[in-house]
Amino acid sequence: MSRTSQGSQPVAPGSAAALLIVVLAAGCGGGGSGTPQPTPALTAVPAATGPATAAPTTIAPTGVPTTAATGPATLQAPASIEAGTAFEVGWTGPNGPGDYVTIVPKGATAWTNEPYFDTATGNPGRLQAPIEAGAYEIWYVLGSDSSVHARIDVTVTPYSASVTGPAEVARGATFDVQWTGPDGPGDYVTVAPVLSPEGTYLSYCDTSTGSTCRLTAPDQSGAYELRYVTAAGKTLASEPIAVT
Repeated sequence: MSRTSQGSQPVAPGSAAALLIVVLAAGCGGGGSGTPQPTPALTAVPAATGPATAAPTTIAPTGVPTTAATGPATLQAPASIEAGTAFEVGWTGPNGPGDYVTIVPKGATAWTNEPYFDTATGNPGRLQAPIEAGAYEIWYVLGSDSSVHARIDVTVTPYSASVTGPAEVARGATFDVQWTGPDGPGDYVTVAPVLSPEGTYLSYCDTSTGSTCRLTAPDQSGAYELRYVTAAGKTLASEPIAVT
């Protein structure tokens, strides 16, 4: 799959001028409207929970942006990463327009919307491990023809997550919740009705704010649960809580 096609796929550097031409043409009555972003599959998602499941995950780079080539393509990364966590990947390579590094399932033949970073954003770059444990590969891919110029194996191990809070709280009261988990970009802790669909949330806080989260109890009494939820809407841990 080409990363420069329409939709939620990343656009190679250098395409900003082409995008400007499309925008100007639309403003003059030519062309169609921009491609809409995919609708999140979640029932509801806090505003700060990050991209929808259909969008590839990118994380702020830790290296200094560069456009210089650094030699043949190579990759350096941990041999094992816990599911859902962010990790650094060192690289060398031609660093051409649109070159990128991604993590894909072992045996994949093409990039299909997995997490990635553009090499131009810096070295090292950062990726987020998939939630599903198993065998994966990290690829250095050329933006010009989508060919893979370097690959290394990586094992994604099962995640560990938990949420701990009071057994019951009064309606509308604030209370603290302790959590453990991958702390991936956009992960959050929330309170939701028991048996409500994945992605349902009431009061919430992002895990990036710390391992203790302050929530507000619902205004209606009943059976609820605390949840640790990834940005993609997958609940990794839950614990019941009664609102009295």
